[in-house]
Amino acid sequence: ISNGLPSFDMVGYLGAEVREARERVRTALRNSGYLIPPSRITVNLSPADLRKQGNGFDLPIAVALLTASGYVTEEQTRGTLFAGELSLDGSLKGINGVLSLVSCGAENGMRRAVVPVENGREAAIPPGIQAFCCPSLRDVVDFLHNPQGRESVPGDQELGVLQESVE
Repeated sequence: ISNGLPSFDMVGYLGAEVREARERVRTALRNSGYLIPPSRITVNLSPADLRKQGNGFDLPIAVALLTASGYVTEEQTRGTLFAGELSLDGSLKGINGVLSLVSCGAENGMRRAVVPVENGREAAIPPGIQAFCCPSLRDVVDFLHNPQGRESVPGDQELGVLQESVE
């Protein structure tokens, strides 16, 4: 977020769903009660040569804007993977591919994952990362301010056994 004429730009090799995230995020933030000042906003989704697809970028973009605007701190988000689609009212909708995302996050040092309620069981499978479910953007911010007040999703034994047999 910087000074300049108000705009919201997203750069990188973006699929249609990711380009549309701009309006979903802006509207969800406003409808959740978060005011982002009229500024020049640039979201850089790198690397530029890797196509970004899917609707799971909404939540991490919103959290980045909330961090840049001072609603949460970088320290509160450190080590946390965020994935989820935002509805215009700020509620979180489930996405595809959470198991892969969370597994990759765990392999790259993430300690916890924040996902929509529909993705909680799947996100709890990979070892080494705690999964937390949130129904809305407002709930994500509440979680970041008070993570001790929330229990992580317990791993599902059946799904864990299924994963081991696939490996």
